Amino acid sequence: MTSLIAIDWGTTSFRAYRLSEQGTIIDKRQSANGILAVEGGQFADMLVTQVGDWMDSEPDAPVVMSGMIGSRQGWQEIGYVTGQPGLAEIASGMGQIALDSGRVVWIAPGYSCLNADGQPDVMRGEETQILGAVSGKSGAYTFCLPGTHSKWVTVVDGKINGFTTFMTGEVFYVMCQHSILRKLMTDQGRIETDAVRWFDDGVDKAKAGISLLSGFFGVRARALFAEIPEAYTKDYLSGLLIGTEIRDAYKDNTTEVTMIGSGPLIELYGRAIKSFGGQAQLANENLAAAGIYQLAKEIR
Repeated sequence: MTSLIAIDWGTTSFRAYRLSEQGTIIDKRQSANGILAVEGGQFADMLVTQVGDWMDSEPDAPVVMSGMIGSRQGWQEIGYVTGQPGLAEIASGMGQIALDSGRVVWIAPGYSCLNADGQPDVMRGEETQILGAVSGKSGAYTFCLPGTHSKWVTVVDGKINGFTTFMTGEVFYVMCQHSILRKLMTDQGRIETDAVRWFDDGVDKAKAGISLLSGFFGVRARALFAEIPEAYTKDYLSGLLIGTEIRDAYKDNTTEVTMIGSGPLIELYGRAIKSFGGQAQLANENLAAAGIYQLAKEIR
């Protein structure tokens, strides 16, 4: 492999990496041209628009993609691997598309399992990040990927043992924008240092085992009786939701959690995990590129 063009193509974002033979990032680009921004199925045209110059300058470089580009709403649906896959199993599930130029691009599969509640669960893109995080490592790891649909993943000796998805971010958005609580979410007079206190209060309620559905209404009732200032109802709700997720997902709080992501949400999750008695560390950046690099080495 002389070089690699790695694409992390999600629902709302497009990230591209140009890698050396050793896996070093030579260049990278990012845009808001996720799969939802591609009209009429013109994915090939969008790919050329984003990285056509790289492809021209590196005609022999593999082009390998992961993420929602391989979903039913993407370029071509690539199935899900199952069981407890490692690098070889995920690589064996990759599909390929021939461009009009004759060049082939590769797309990574998703991963499906029965989660901790015994129901089907799916991921697409996160498995590639996990491969990047555990490359060359042995032992057991717990990963948390906060977001709209947060995922908790366990890995042993490079193989994914299973995972569970929590709709924490989406529920937070719905409750803030489309429920009776929305009128309380003013943020007027909100001070960041005080906001942390009310986030912690929500986490503490979750730790105490409060029913989430009752807790939702409690946001309104506590604000009515001035137990929570309206400026901090959103912070309290965030703590309640994230705390409930961690309570349900993080049963072995002696295990160190590796978080994958960036931004303020990562800090909140780290704070909440610590509140539950655990330890959290942040994974390195560009894990998708590292995982795609590992997959590309498996192409025959």
